[in-house]
Amino acid sequence: MVVDCGNVHVHLMEETTRKCLNIEGLWDLSNPNSEGSKLRRVDFTDDEDVDTYVSENPIPDDYAAKIFNDGGGGSGGWISGGAGSRVLTVQ
Repeated sequence: MVVDCGNVHVHLMEETTRKCLNIEGLWDLSNPNSEGSKLRRVDFTDDEDVDTYVSENPIPDDYAAKIFNDGGGGSGGWISGGAGSRVLTVQ
């Protein structure tokens, strides 16, 4: 969940989500190999550049399991439904 408070954004997330998203790493521009630096080099107007970034940075397995099928522990993952569906349930 993200709470937008004007100049401040508050991110509330589970431990698995926090580790996989590495929000702090997205802001680290001091290292040219940091996730934030790599992401800022992507030309989002170039589909090939985006595809390359996505293929080199797949969704971590534990995070994918959580968002798509609740970690294999039952139904009700974060993303459910057919093609074109939005997020239906948040646990």
